[in-house]
Amino acid sequence: AARRADDWVRDRVARIMANRARLADALQSLGLQPFPSAANFLLVPLPPGAAAADWNLRLRARGIAVRPFAALPGAGECVGVTIGPWSMMQRFLDAAAALLDETGKRGTP
Repeated sequence: AARRADDWVRDRVARIMANRARLADALQSLGLQPFPSAANFLLVPLPPGAAAADWNLRLRARGIAVRPFAALPGAGECVGVTIGPWSMMQRFLDAAAALLDETGKRGTP
């Protein structure tokens, strides 16, 4: 049974790592520049003029939870995104793209 548990953990870690890399690439295609991460989340600086608290509220209205970080020294306004199954990451990406479009802040990669 211990072997199966180890395999399960390795599989989950591999999926998180793959989804983290995929999410970082997709965010860059939206013009966002997430910080490098070796964790189970990405810290995503928001475009100039965007507020983490506002993004948090607007994403929650779409059923998506992020962690807002206001005015981080050296980083500015950011949101933390926990890495999950790709279907959840895609929902976050779609919502982030919509917010960027609504606010006219979609950048270029």
